[in-house]
Order: sequence, then C-alpha cells, then structure tokens
Amino acid sequence: MYRAIIIVLILLHPFIAYSVRTLPKNPVVHSVDIEFNGETLKGYFLIIDSRTNEEKSLHLKNKSIDGTVIVFFQGHAQRPDDVSTFTSKLALESKSGIVIVPVCDTPFGKKEELHGDKGKIVILMEMIRYALSFCSMDVKNYSLHDMPVTINNKTIPIDESTTKVQISAVGWSHGAILARMMAGTYDSIKNLVQICPAGFKPWSKNQCVASCCVLSSFNWESIRISTEIFKGNGKAVFSAGWGITKGITGDTIRSCNSCIYGNFNILKVFRPYKDIADVTRSERYPVKNLSNIVVIFGEDDSLFDPRDIVGKHYTSPEITDLFFKTFYPEAVGISKLHLFILPGKHIAPAIFYTEYALHTLHYIDEYNN
Repeated sequence: MYRAIIIVLILLHPFIAYSVRTLPKNPVVHSVDIEFNGETLKGYFLIIDSRTNEEKSLHLKNKSIDGTVIVFFQGHAQRPDDVSTFTSKLALESKSGIVIVPVCDTPFGKKEELHGDKGKIVILMEMIRYALSFCSMDVKNYSLHDMPVTINNKTIPIDESTTKVQISAVGWSHGAILARMMAGTYDSIKNLVQICPAGFKPWSKNQCVASCCVLSSFNWESIRISTEIFKGNGKAVFSAGWGITKGITGDTIRSCNSCIYGNFNILKVFRPYKDIADVTRSERYPVKNLSNIVVIFGEDDSLFDPRDIVGKHYTSPEITDLFFKTFYPEAVGISKLHLFILPGKHIAPAIFYTEYALHTLHYIDEYNN
C-alpha cells in the first residue's frame, strides 16, 4: 500500500508542480531608450510574472486576469530589482500574479512643467504599457498624453485586441508620491497603497531649506538603518544603499548624454536633486473613484515619523478618521480607507516584507487566498 501511494505521488508530481506559482530564477531588468519633452532618457523595468502556465492560458483565452496588475514605485533612486523580497512576495501572493517595477531618469526637458515627478508619471505609465505588451495586455480606459513618449524609437499604440487590465499602485517612500499622482491622473488605477510615504510630513516653506531638511533627515535615517546589519539584515541594508548609489550616479552621468542629444540645460547635471525637492511638496493630488486606499507608516521610521504626521495617539480610530479627512477628503465615504503603523525603520518593506506584503494585498482585496 505504501509503495502504491509513493508511485501515485510520483506520477502526480508534474501536475502538482504545474499548478504552483514560481518566480523566475534570474529576473531580467529591461533597459529602454526614452524620448520625451525634447530630451533622451533611460528607463529600466522589471516584470515579475509568477503565474502558472494554466493561469496564463486561461487569462489569454478569457482576455481577462484575476484581480489587478501590481505596479510598484520604488523609493528615491532605487533600481527595479531592489527590495526584491517584497516585490516577489507581492507577485506570488497577489490575485494576478504579476508585478511591474518601472524606473526612469529624472525628466528635465524643454517644458519646465514636466520636470521631475510631473514628467515621470507620464513616462512611467508608458513604460508600464510597454511592459504589459510582453503579456499581450494594456491598461484600461487609457488615452495618449499630449506630449508623446517614445520607447526604443516607437510609441505604444492602443491595441483593442489586447487584454485590458486595471492597476494597483503601490509606492514606497518617494514612490508613494508617484503612486498617488498616478492614481489621481489615470482612471486605470483601482487601488492605492503608500508605504513609509513621503508627501505628508510638513517641511519648510522655503524650498532650499526644505530640501536640506529632507537630505539631513535622510542621512540620519540611513545611519540608523545601518545598525540593522547587527540584527542580521545586512543584505537588505547593502542592497538598498547600493541601489541608491547606482541610481544617483547613473542619472548624473547620463545627464551629459541627455544634454548632447536633447535640450541643453547646464542644470541637468543636478537633476537627481530635483527628486529631493519633489519630496518636500505638499500638494494633495486628489484621487477619485478608488476602491481602496492603504497608508502604512514604519513605527521606527525617523524620516517620515508617524508621530509627526498622525500624532502620538495614532492607534485611535478618531485619529485615523482625521488623517483621511485631512489628506484624502475627496475619498472619504467613497473609498475603503485603511491606516496602519507596522514595525520597522524606513527600510521596513525589505526587512518585514511578509507583514507589509500581507497588509498591502489583503486590504486592497488582492490577496490570493
């Protein structure tokens, strides 16, 4: 009898393996050439597709997917493959099984109103659409922007034959601002999650002073994060630090090439610091018709300390209501609103990735039970 059970299990193994989601052994970070607003830029993106062959076939046949595609917006200067423990967890445990992580150089083209984040959201949406084309998909309810974006010398057409999907925008740190801006700009965004988010803490009204405050606070938090090495989290600490170093250095070096082959502006060499200035902005970027909004602060995050934003009694339901009435008045009574304070410093998603991924997916109804 025992032998018979073993033989049956061996015979069933290919079918069991077939239905279990897996991650790519060596995920590829794709590099693309971008032209936007009269300048040339570089973009990088990662697609984590954990779907089984069965799911892919079913989605292609039905021209629909389960849930939404998760798009993760990285923190300041991070690379697409940073915080991979968190993004991989999102892919494995989300309904769709698909996570896209897009990153691009800081826009600094001809029209000043499209410098920094305001230009980034236009570029990143086109990069998302380009990444989705690998899966024969496109975003729902999309119309082309007035300022065209070319990726690898081509614009991304609107193809009605592709599977139309909605997006859950998840942003960490500075990426939380980008996620909110995307949610307020594009109807294809269904859910919004902001983790250790910028955009809430008040800074000085003077732009220069505010930028210096952010930079000094970031440096102090980086020192605090470095102590995580002694807690066995060295890999996450070094990965985040190396990601920022690569991001800032690469963007600065490529600014010279952008001047040669695009609009010339001597200030381009400082364009990575435009990101720091964008962190200090307190514009609310109204969001409408989202199903769920989740905001998660790190309990020990000194950069965006929840006590400075929410208050000392941040576990009170009254404080939660006041928070959303203050920062998301247009969503009160329309979206499901959730505020959490979870363990960790500013690097928390990389260290407490299981808890952060669970809260992200469960409270936007994207957890694959």
